[in-house]
Amino acid sequence: MGKKYSNVGVLNLIQATEESIQEIEKINNVGLLVYSQKNAYLVPKLNVKNIGQTIMVEKNVKMANGVYKVDSAYLKIVDDNETVFINGAVIVNVDVTLEELQQKNITFIVNGIIYSPSHLNGAIQSKLLTTNGTLVSYEGPEPKLENGNLHLTTGYLEGLREGTNLLVNGIITIDEHVDLTLLKEKIARLDINGTIRYYDFQQPLISGKLSINGNQNIIPKGYQVLSTQTHLNKHNIKRYKQQSI
Repeated sequence: MGKKYSNVGVLNLIQATEESIQEIEKINNVGLLVYSQKNAYLVPKLNVKNIGQTIMVEKNVKMANGVYKVDSAYLKIVDDNETVFINGAVIVNVDVTLEELQQKNITFIVNGIIYSPSHLNGAIQSKLLTTNGTLVSYEGPEPKLENGNLHLTTGYLEGLREGTNLLVNGIITIDEHVDLTLLKEKIARLDINGTIRYYDFQQPLISGKLSINGNQNIIPKGYQVLSTQTHLNKHNIKRYKQQSI
């Protein structure tokens, strides 16, 4: 019996071969399927159910995961006719000019969010072969980027400017005791490429600001979160007496 997969955000077949797909029996629910012209014949050989969108790429594609920054320096050195597939997030820098974008014949495939200065939205959209995500306009400073693990506390919020767009490439945990009034004021958008963990009573506020390319874990109120894998036995379980974990 072959392997079965479900709820795949992006199914990337650009480098796939007949040998590499032989063990796949079935795939359910694919958001975006990407394949190349040279291996288009593989698509009907896969048992894929419920595909949101498909795209065929006719040239070599550069792959990138995480956060991909497009600034003036990048546009000066990037090759013309390049296509970049980003699984994560794109930030278009405020130093990019309309003329620089228009002069470059580059295209993007994006599975995730795209931050762009508002006056460049049209130019950026013309560079997108497709996107499985959201184009967000911003004015003023770029979104604040956090890589790795972030524990969002009241102290962290106090260091942010009001109306910050926060982009986390990694894992973010919302502290159980964070000041929700301050969070409402300081964070305009919360975009996650990875995982977010927060408590159920925080959900009404968080969900209105949240965009996720990844997973979310909602923690019941009163439960203690263990940050590392723990093996419980009759001795160490005593430390969690009358606690929910």
